[in-house]
Order: sequence, then C-alpha cells, then structure tokens
Amino acid sequence: MEIKPLNETSTIQIPISTQKISTLTKAKAHDPDNIIPNGIYKVIKWENFRQFFSMALSLIILSISIVMIALYATDVLHIGWAGYLIPSATGVISFYKLITTIFENKFMRKAVERYKENLGIEINSTPAFVAKLYKSLHVKQVSHNWLTFMFIFYGGIFTLLLWWLKDVSWWIFHFNVWIKDIYANPEIMVWIATGALIAIAFMHIVFAIQRKKRILEIDAYFGLTLIPEGELATIKEVRNKFWRRVFILSVMTILVIPLITMLIMKLISRKK
Repeated sequence: MEIKPLNETSTIQIPISTQKISTLTKAKAHDPDNIIPNGIYKVIKWENFRQFFSMALSLIILSISIVMIALYATDVLHIGWAGYLIPSATGVISFYKLITTIFENKFMRKAVERYKENLGIEINSTPAFVAKLYKSLHVKQVSHNWLTFMFIFYGGIFTLLLWWLKDVSWWIFHFNVWIKDIYANPEIMVWIATGALIAIAFMHIVFAIQRKKRILEIDAYFGLTLIPEGELATIKEVRNKFWRRVFILSVMTILVIPLITMLIMKLISRKK
C-alpha cells in the first residue's frame, strides 16, 4: 500500500523562521554599507572601540593629572615640590597617548575607505591594515609586559624606600629631613604611589586579556596566514632583547651607581 503525505511538503513555506534567521544574521557585526565581509568588519569594529576607549581613558587620566597638579599648587594636600613629578609625567604620557590614538584612528578610517573602494571594483584581498594590526598586537603585548614590569619594579622600590626612610636618620644621611623637604606629607605620597601601582597592574591585566581576545578572533577568521609564525617569533624575540637591555641599563644607572657612590663615601669617611 502506498502512503502519501496529507500535504505537498515541497511547497510548504515558513516565513516566520526565515524572518528569525534574517534577524539573527543582522544582529551580528555587520557593515551598514554591506561591502565589508562580516569577519573583517568585526575586527575593524573592535579596533575602533579600542581606539575610542583609549582616547577616553587618556582624557580622563589627563584631567585627573591636571586636577592633582592644581591641588598641589594650592597646597591643599601639603605635598612638596616632588609631588608634581608623578602627575606631570602621567599627564604628559596620557596627552601623548591621546594625540597618537587620534591620528591612529584617522589613518584607520582612511584605510577602511580605501578597502571599501577596492571591494567596489572587485579587488578582493585581505586588507593590509589587518596584518599590520595583528603584528602590532603581538609586539605591543611584549612592550607592555616590560613597561608594566619596570613601572611596578621601580615604583615598588620607591614606595618601600619612602615608607621605610621617612623617619630614618643614619650617620650623615638625614632621610627624615630630606624626605620631608621634598614631600611635606610623605604618608600621603606612599598611599598615592601604592594606589598608582595597583591601578597599573589592574589595567595591564585587563588590556592583556582584551588584546589576547582580539588576536584569537583574527586567528579564527584568517587562520595563521597573515604573518608566518617564524617571522612573528623573530620579531617578538628582537623586541624582548631590546627591552631586556633597557632594563639592565636602567638597573645599572638607577640602583648600582648610587650604591657604589655611597660605599665610596663611607670608605672615605673611615679613612679620615
């Protein structure tokens, strides 16, 4: 016996499901002009978000630095002239980061427009800025690792020495007098430095996670074809060697030379 379906299934239409699929597709990262492929547009969208976040953060830090300098100038916190060093350095760095990110965003937008023009005339290839971004993410992570390490290393030594020596007077070294001449209120400076170190460590972890996420997203879409793995390893090794030499030189300059000077002074005083 032949069994036939009640309705002709080949002519059944399901407009509701089609509409849901269309809605889900549009919910993903999608170029409003329908020109750039979704995977590449997602990379561009995240990079734009990173740049705007960096500009906003730099502007906030710059504003805080200006406020701190103003408070020091009015002597509200009773901190000596050295209190200007940290907010001044932070302000200069944040201002530099703000300006460079603004130009970076401008060049990114121009590169995206050129890429759209190429797609419009059917030149379909991986945009050059994606490979540049991929390389930059790896190199920046190496540099930021070293910078964060050096900030925490020297900042931690500075904070511990300030906390330890603010009440110490030994031989010809009257640290309690010198520190109070520099910082009218050393206790406040210790807390400010400690908070700054914690903030730097926290921001480094957040940005490292975010940077790793973007690297994995690019790998997932483009595969490992943007930059040869051997070339990338060589670039990272060169950058590691550079920062390693900078750190060793800084240790020699900041720590070893003053220690040798103190030992020489002590030997001279004993001979007298």
